[in-house]
Amino acid sequence: MNHYSLKKIIEKIKPFLLSLITTIFLIATISSGKAQEGQHIVKQGYTVDFFEESILEPDEWIPYSGVERSENWKNLLPPKKYAAIIKQAESYLDYQWPLARATVFLDFVETGNRTNYEEISFSRRTALNALVLGELIENKGRFTEDIVDGIWTICEESFWGIPAHLGHQKKGHGLPDVLDPVVDLFAAETASTLAWISYLMGDKFDEISPLLNERIALEIDKRIIKVIESGHQYRWMGYIPEHIDSTLSYAERSFLIRRPNNWNPWICSNLLTCILLQEKDKVRRAKFVVRVLDILDNYIEPYPADGGCDEGTGYWGHAAASMFDCLDLLSASTNKKYTIFNEALIKNMAEFVSRAYIGNGFYLNFADANPRPKHSPILVYRFGKAVQSQAMMGMAALLAQKQNLENVAPSGMSLLRLLPELYYSKELLATDVKEPLFQDSWYPDIQLMMSRDYDSSTEGLFLAAKAGHNEESHNHNDVGSFIVFHNGIPAIID
Repeated sequence: MNHYSLKKIIEKIKPFLLSLITTIFLIATISSGKAQEGQHIVKQGYTVDFFEESILEPDEWIPYSGVERSENWKNLLPPKKYAAIIKQAESYLDYQWPLARATVFLDFVETGNRTNYEEISFSRRTALNALVLGELIENKGRFTEDIVDGIWTICEESFWGIPAHLGHQKKGHGLPDVLDPVVDLFAAETASTLAWISYLMGDKFDEISPLLNERIALEIDKRIIKVIESGHQYRWMGYIPEHIDSTLSYAERSFLIRRPNNWNPWICSNLLTCILLQEKDKVRRAKFVVRVLDILDNYIEPYPADGGCDEGTGYWGHAAASMFDCLDLLSASTNKKYTIFNEALIKNMAEFVSRAYIGNGFYLNFADANPRPKHSPILVYRFGKAVQSQAMMGMAALLAQKQNLENVAPSGMSLLRLLPELYYSKELLATDVKEPLFQDSWYPDIQLMMSRDYDSSTEGLFLAAKAGHNEESHNHNDVGSFIVFHNGIPAIID
C-alpha cells in the first residue's frame, strides 16, 4: 500500500475515529454482558437415571469403525488423503521414542524453559497417533509394534501433563508426585487418546498381550477418572470458593475470580471420551457424566449470551469448539436422546468464528489471537452442521480448499479431533464454498463491533473495535483497540 492510498483511507475514516474511540471507552464502563444465570443449560433436567438408561454400552456404541473394518475407512477417504496418511505413518516406522528425562522436566523450575520437555511429550503423542491412523486404515500389522512401544512408553510416564501445569499438585512445581495425579489439559487429552486407541485396536492388542488394554484402562482410571470422582476442585472447573459472598449472582462471583476459560470444556471433552469408551459400569458412568455436566455448566453460566469468545478468535477452537466436542459425544452416545444444539447460546458460540472472519484468511485478533489462525475445516463444518449454520458449512468448505484438505494427512495429539477428519472429509469436500463476509456484527455482551462497507465483499473499508474489560482471560489490555482493513488488506492496526 503506497503513502497516497493510506492517506486517503485515513482521511475517509478520520471523522468517526475519534467518536469511535470515545464510545469504546464509554461502553467499556458498562457492566460486561448478560450470562446464563441459573439456567444450567448443559445439565438442565438430565439426571443420573436418564444417563443410566440412555447411554449406550461401550460394545454397542460404535462412533467409528475399528481396525478390523479398515475397508470402511478406505471408502470414506479421498485416495490422495489415504496415501498421505500411510506415508506419514511410514515415516514413524522403527521410531526411536525420545527419553523423558527428569532433568529436562526440571528445566521449568530451574530456568523457566517449558518447551524442552513439551517437545518430547508432544512428539511422542503425534508419532503415536500417526501410526494408529496408518494401521487403522491399512490393517496389515506394519505399524503395530511401534504402536505398542508408544503406548507402553506413554503409560510409563510419571505425569501425562506438562511441567508448567504441575503447580496444581500439593507439593507444587518440580518433579511429578505419582501419588497425587494432576488432571491438566494434556493429561486429560492423553487419557482420551489412549482410550480411543484401545477402542480402535481392541482385539488386535489382546492377541499381543491382554495387559495392553488392561494397562490403558488402569492408568486412565487412576490418573483421571478417580481424581475427578474424588470431588477435587481445580480452578479450571469453575467452582466458586466459599470465601466469595454467596449473596452475589453466579456471574458476579465468577467475575471476582475470573470465570473459567477454555480449559474447562477442553478437559471435559476428554473426560467424557474416557468414561464413554472405557467404563462398563452404567451407574458409575452415569454419575461421572453428570459430574462433568455440572463442571460444564460452571463454564456456560457466566458465558456471554451473545456467544462471543472473549479469549480471542484463535481460542475458539478450544473454547466453543470443545463445548461442541462434549455435546457431540453425549448426543452420539445416547442416540440423540441428549441434545441441546437447539439452544440459542450454543449456536451463537458456534457462529462467532464465522462472524469474526475479516476476509482473505484474516480474523479479528483481539486478546490471544493470531490474525490468521488455522481453524480446523472439519470442526467448523461439524459444529455448523449441528447448529444448522449454512455460513459455517460454507466457510468450512473454503478452509478445506485453502488447507488442501483432500491431499494432507491429519496430524496432532488429539484423536478426538483427528478421527472426524478421516470420517467427514469426503462429505465436506462436496460442500459448496462460501466466504463468510457479514456486513455488520455487534456483540453487546463482550462489547465488540464489526462493520464493512459492503455485504459479502472485502471491497472498501472494514472496521472492528473492542470495549469490554481487561479482566477477560487472555486479555492484553484490549479495551479501546480497533482494526481497519481496506479491500481485504490490513490498513490500520491499533
